[in-house]
Amino acid sequence: MKSLAYVSVKYTELLILFFSLVFSAQVNSAVPNIDTILDQRTLPGETYLYQPSLVASEKVYWTKIFGPDEVVVHPKTGRVTWVLANDAVSESYHLGVRASNSDGSSDETWIVTVGSGDVVYIGPNEAINTLKDGMSAIESGDTLVMRNGTWSHADQDNTIPGNQKKSQTLPAGTSNAFTTLMAEDPGQVIIDGNDEEQLISLWGSEKHPDWPLDNNGSSIDTDYLAIKGLVLINSDAEALRINYSKYIKLINLGIGPSSRDSGAYANVYIYRSQYVLIEGMYVWGHGRYKIQVKNSSETIIRRSIVRIDDYIGGEPIGGFISYCSRNILFQNNILIDSDHSHYWGSHNEIINAFGVPATNCESYPEFNEFKKSLALNAHMGLMNTDARQNPNPTLWQDIVGWNLKPARHNGGNSSVVPMLSGVGATITDRMTLAEVNSEGSYFMYSRELDSTVKNSIFYRVGWNGTNVVDQGALVRRGSGGSFYLSDNNLVGFVGDLADSSGNGSPIETNTMSIEPEFQYLTMLPRESALHSSGENQGRVGAELMTMLGRSGIFYGDAGYDEDTNIPMWPFPNQQLAHEYFASFTHTGTDRNGGADGIQGSRGFALPNQTLTNYVWAYLGRPTPPFDVSILPGDKQIKLLWSTSAPLYQSSISGYKIYQLGAGSPTFLANVTSNVNEYNVTGLVNGEQIQLAVTSVRDDDEESDYAFSATGQPVTLSAPLAPTLMIE
Repeated sequence: MKSLAYVSVKYTELLILFFSLVFSAQVNSAVPNIDTILDQRTLPGETYLYQPSLVASEKVYWTKIFGPDEVVVHPKTGRVTWVLANDAVSESYHLGVRASNSDGSSDETWIVTVGSGDVVYIGPNEAINTLKDGMSAIESGDTLVMRNGTWSHADQDNTIPGNQKKSQTLPAGTSNAFTTLMAEDPGQVIIDGNDEEQLISLWGSEKHPDWPLDNNGSSIDTDYLAIKGLVLINSDAEALRINYSKYIKLINLGIGPSSRDSGAYANVYIYRSQYVLIEGMYVWGHGRYKIQVKNSSETIIRRSIVRIDDYIGGEPIGGFISYCSRNILFQNNILIDSDHSHYWGSHNEIINAFGVPATNCESYPEFNEFKKSLALNAHMGLMNTDARQNPNPTLWQDIVGWNLKPARHNGGNSSVVPMLSGVGATITDRMTLAEVNSEGSYFMYSRELDSTVKNSIFYRVGWNGTNVVDQGALVRRGSGGSFYLSDNNLVGFVGDLADSSGNGSPIETNTMSIEPEFQYLTMLPRESALHSSGENQGRVGAELMTMLGRSGIFYGDAGYDEDTNIPMWPFPNQQLAHEYFASFTHTGTDRNGGADGIQGSRGFALPNQTLTNYVWAYLGRPTPPFDVSILPGDKQIKLLWSTSAPLYQSSISGYKIYQLGAGSPTFLANVTSNVNEYNVTGLVNGEQIQLAVTSVRDDDEESDYAFSATGQPVTLSAPLAPTLMIE
């Protein structure tokens, strides 16, 4: 059992360990096993250092699985380094590492508390047994840790009931010290509502400035709170609801089936709140919308995975939704394998994977942005907006929609929502829409205000699974506004450009037809002319390679929408998402009278699969290595990478190492499939080198490389952090 300790590791000890491990020969003898790590404490302005240890001295490759972006894990020694700013907020965080070799892997997570707030543990074997009593025992800025296990709602004693019992809640934090509620380990604390209770509902007193007359009936402050690592399942309404609050962090939460007896509720619902951060969330099961923000503003949803399974109601359904809201930013999100529409009841419309509905608020939504996101293998379209009276457009940028087949609403008996429905002002920039199948009469729709689609790829639009067929026009214009198509690449489309029943043709400029030769749906081939064929010689089509926005920060903070150059792959929390998505089952009769049910173990959640491998191997190409890094030595460089999903790793025969520079890559070496590192020797200290690694499948087909690493050999006097360069 973990408890809080102040742990420090001397720098000299780390230095000795570095030299002994980085370039020494070790033997893979067994599956790694990491020693238990106690929960720890550090302070703003300090450099947090910790050296994990193994029960045995297997040769392993270390990676980070949890922690803020600023946390660095040394790939060879496992050393954890975190330089904290002097003004770092007091808060508790999950840190986690994985040690891997060709025999398997081992994970270990622990809690690091920044600042001086108390940390209180609750659970069956602790002095405090319920969430209700735990919240009463802590003060502003403290941390409440729930021990691992399944917690029943216990007649609301293990819930935050919201409007029913407003005073049963967490004490508010401050801008300098957040109050934190967290799992002992991410994904290992399950709160089960047994379809009887709502699980977490914050009901604050903060009145949103755009609705100042709204009487929310509460005098309880619920601001500056962080909730981390919990899993909420079987709620009788929204599993997670945030009302009238601001500065709320919802980090690495799992949200399962919600409101099975009603079609009215989303799994996650943010209402009349500001400055909410959702990061690393994974959502599955029943629910109207997976993540919905309504009548709110200045909120970020990033690095999250959702899957729609069943739905019994008659309301519109969708994935990532900004409803009657403004200044909402969606970054690096994925909707996947939502392919069981025959279990979606009699929904009256599909708001698509990324939507901005605006019922009774058509003039309010503005500056909603969806960036670097993916919808894959789903029975719905890609994008939708209804903000028809506000000229400030919804932006979709670097969005991929692949293998989408929108279901007919009203029990499968009515019409189909287009792939892109723009009732209001929209800008779509660098979209890839590929192998989509529609039973409608057009693929994109616009009315009321101007819509622009630019720098985008339309590939096999009208795909029936075997061939491209005429499934209707590309565009239908309604009344009002214009539809602009500029610098787009249209390949394999056999329908008309404009629907004859609409209000005229779009305004079209510089349409090209360049075969994209896709190898991966996440990036264009490196030599493709599409990299420079768009507006101002820019890229045409989406690429999903790096993360947007620094972790843990709010809308408007420094770096909240910057490209971090942190690889998007492997995708955060993919292992937890796999575990919970795969465990889902649903039985019952579908709308056609069938009773096959739904198995959660499908798509990326199949055994021995990972989300990253599923996405990158979707087009049949070998998956490239990930977690690529370089370690400098004296006149030598060590290149390291991680192994792939077990489902794919068994088909790899080896790896190829390349040096990159001007011109074509220079081949350096072959290594076998049970090796995940390579030493480049005979180098000159101080001269930079850039390296990449590809995988070779047993049919001799070679992958591209996803990420390269760059560094320079040096005469080492201290350990140097690994470096990574994104191409």
